Amino acid sequence: MSSPPVVIIGGGLAGLAAAVGLTSQGVACRIIESRQQLGGRASSFVDPTNGEELDNCQHVSMGCCTNFAHFIESIGAERFFRREKSLTFLGPTGRSTVMSAAPLPAPLHLLPSLASLHWLTWGERLRLLLGLSSLLRTPSSQLQGVRLSEWLEQHHQSPRICSGFWHLVLVSALSETLDRIDASYARKVLLDGFARNRTGWEVLVPTESLTRLNDGLAAEFLTSRGVRIDRSTSVESLQANPLRITHVTTRAGEVVPADDVIAAIPAYRLTPLLEVSGIDLASWPPLDKLDTAPIASVHLWFDRPLTDMPNAVLVDRLSQWMFNRSTGNTQPDEPWYCQVVISASRDLEPKDHNATVAQVADELRQTWPAARDAQLLRGRLVIERRAVFSVTPGIDKLRPVQQSPIANLQLAGDWTQTGWPATMEGAVRSGYLAAENVLRRRGISATLLRPDLPSVWLSRMAFPK
Repeated sequence: MSSPPVVIIGGGLAGLAAAVGLTSQGVACRIIESRQQLGGRASSFVDPTNGEELDNCQHVSMGCCTNFAHFIESIGAERFFRREKSLTFLGPTGRSTVMSAAPLPAPLHLLPSLASLHWLTWGERLRLLLGLSSLLRTPSSQLQGVRLSEWLEQHHQSPRICSGFWHLVLVSALSETLDRIDASYARKVLLDGFARNRTGWEVLVPTESLTRLNDGLAAEFLTSRGVRIDRSTSVESLQANPLRITHVTTRAGEVVPADDVIAAIPAYRLTPLLEVSGIDLASWPPLDKLDTAPIASVHLWFDRPLTDMPNAVLVDRLSQWMFNRSTGNTQPDEPWYCQVVISASRDLEPKDHNATVAQVADELRQTWPAARDAQLLRGRLVIERRAVFSVTPGIDKLRPVQQSPIANLQLAGDWTQTGWPATMEGAVRSGYLAAENVLRRRGISATLLRPDLPSVWLSRMAFPK
């Protein structure tokens, strides 16, 4: 008699990745998702004003994200990503600096670009490079639990340098303010993204909606391999004895037998589920202490194009990253649409949304003076209040491994121990790791996790692990 399918609770990236990993080894699984669509936080919604499908927030990947790359290749979505090999940074005056790789080996390939950050003085650029070198040469074990803002102050990184580089890069990458970032995660981003490999820093931008990728292509791939996907279905409780989960019960009253369960839901949803199921949490890490951070997305439609740039990083503004969503698609009579992402956006939550939209629109018009007369036709602010877990000092002591204290219950989600911050890469890694645990329990020896980009010899010599 065959075993029941592995029950995956949650159809976000972690749950989808777990299903991809399991089906690659011929293991049946069933995804139970409470929402109408898959993808979790990497999804879209329909704008009621015009029926247009909008991503809740612009998601991007990087060249160093090898497991996410494997995931999108597996589901046939790699053709729907555009690889950016240069990034434009716009200083406070609108003057641009283009970051691109020089014909030098890593980690020297981006040095000319870093040396050209014109909004910093030459002295500040030198101080920045010294600080960056010091951080990369410090082993991660010595940075864990250290508050980044304090480390930067100790290493003579002035407020202008912090605003003109550290905040610019790390707040977008980690979605937290410098005073709430564990310094080891800052090093992780800069080392893997900028120093180990020439292509690690390159940005991959989806050209299709997140729903098309995750609720479309991923779902089509999995159902073609026999995966059952239940949308708009919530899990009510887990039936457990002291050693294992025996059944999963949905709110509709269905009792689903379970030999193995993967809980691929956020920590703030997992804890109530475990409590209502009567599971003793004494041996569990304190999941309720995992803090979260918001990300804001401002959707703007103008009566004319502001720029033909596909995207731009904005320096010393409320706006952090502009994505041109009308590239190659706008007809003469259609509005020009862009999305502006603001990470670590706690300060925006209590403010008037219309005022924030107006401020961002004004910043964009000032950035591109030729379009200063452009009229804002409409705008919308979306705040994902629990977009990511916060990489606060000492966070690794709170992040659980995928194997829970219950033998047949695995945990998946970017908040689990992956070695990565809250990213699509971290979510996919967690799904693959949880699936590997299930496969081992079933006597299948398989490695799903993909290796990192190779680190070039100069980086290996200069920077410790």
